[in-house]
Amino acid sequence: MKRIPFALAALLAPSQALAHDAFGDLGPFYASFLHPVVDPLQAALLTGAAALLARRPETEVRLALPLFIFAGVIAYLANTGIDYAVLPVIAAFVAMIVGSAAALPQNFLPGWIVLGVVTLAGAIAGLLPDPLPDALGGILPHLGTILGLAVLTTLAWITLDAAARRFTALVPAITGSWVAALSIFVVALTA
Repeated sequence: MKRIPFALAALLAPSQALAHDAFGDLGPFYASFLHPVVDPLQAALLTGAAALLARRPETEVRLALPLFIFAGVIAYLANTGIDYAVLPVIAAFVAMIVGSAAALPQNFLPGWIVLGVVTLAGAIAGLLPDPLPDALGGILPHLGTILGLAVLTTLAWITLDAAARRFTALVPAITGSWVAALSIFVVALTA
């Protein structure tokens, strides 16, 4: 008798194909642009990288943020649709590393390690969106994905940096710790 609600919920739940249809029919550009909003792992990578950069000097961010975006674009364009069965676990692990690095004391890590971690996070974030066939919108989905990575990460960094300046310098550290904790949770659920 107790299993009936669970069976009913399983039948009524949307299929995995509809999981990314959170915003309805926005078109290929906006659906791809907003992909990090509905993909928790990609959102964790973008937010973790932004939190880490919000704790770094602005001169370092001027190099690290374009590296994140460049690595994401190159990884996305190089993605040929190969089924990466372990990619979610790798993405969660990298998000945990980025979030943990953001939670460390400010300027604890040397700049070259931060650049490497942020570049790795960008590359993994670029691999997460599924490449769409060209028949489903031509260049628009690809342009949406690339601009989504760039704009949403930049907006997250601006928001966290402003909150750190206005309220407390711990805002990016707290955000990074949450990203790390949620990434550990995702790894535990997928293992």
